[in-house]
Amino acid sequence: MEALSCGNFGFWDWGQNPVGAASVFREYTNYLTREKPWVDVALFFPTTAHRLSPSNSFPPRLQAVGARLRDVMDFDMLDEELIADHGLRHYRVLVWVEGDWVEEKTLKALAAWVEKGGVLVWWGGQVPETVEGCTSFGSALLGLTPEASWQGGGPLNIQNPAFLRHLQAQAGPRAGATATGLGRSAEVLATAEQRPAIWAMPHRKGWVIAAAGLDEAAFNELVRDAAYNLSGLDAKKTDAPEVDADYDGVYATLLANGEVILFNSHAEARTKSVRGKVVTLPPRSLRSVLLYAR
Repeated sequence: MEALSCGNFGFWDWGQNPVGAASVFREYTNYLTREKPWVDVALFFPTTAHRLSPSNSFPPRLQAVGARLRDVMDFDMLDEELIADHGLRHYRVLVWVEGDWVEEKTLKALAAWVEKGGVLVWWGGQVPETVEGCTSFGSALLGLTPEASWQGGGPLNIQNPAFLRHLQAQAGPRAGATATGLGRSAEVLATAEQRPAIWAMPHRKGWVIAAAGLDEAAFNELVRDAAYNLSGLDAKKTDAPEVDADYDGVYATLLANGEVILFNSHAEARTKSVRGKVVTLPPRSLRSVLLYAR
């Protein structure tokens, strides 16, 4: 499944595995078609912040969010070097989970991408700053004025249910923090204690969607809304097809030819509905569903 969802041209394994499990390799060899996955969402790997935190083997919040989100959506990873190499041009949505320090050139690249139509989803309680200590780029990106400050949070009150459908369906979502001092163009999407907890800042053709301090489960639902309900925020934006709506340990990858590859990670069989098409997956197996013909 990893090879398929990454669009690999081949699969490498230790010699004893194909010999010892020849029937498994024969069963699944036809799945490796080199078909390109359809992925337009990426998670931002905070290269600079990661290097400034040598005690962390991997950014912990990014790891937790990524592991959970992969159960309901496919995504790629972009670090600062890939962004410098113009990697953003392949994506519709970028999710910034953690990392308070970033190179100035990365912030400028993000701002340029957003202005051309990209959507950045940001989660944090501290304005991103450059390694030189400048916060003006981060504040401008998030739509915060010099008078902005962080305040306490509380239960979420959804202001835009057309966009935040997944978040509104969650039981008791909360914000750990709120913000004051937003720019005039900012659109408040959710409040806590009558203060902005989630807001969207327009930048020409694109948006920055900022969450001051959601809990992890609530932020994951915000990311799903950015991927699947973006037209509820901006009618000019497109929505990705939601082929996997359940946190159920069955992972999905949508290929460019309209085929959905499913992987059942459980030791028991699972039945899965993919946009109305039902398929039963044996334990720890792969199956495919054709949604449409290219």
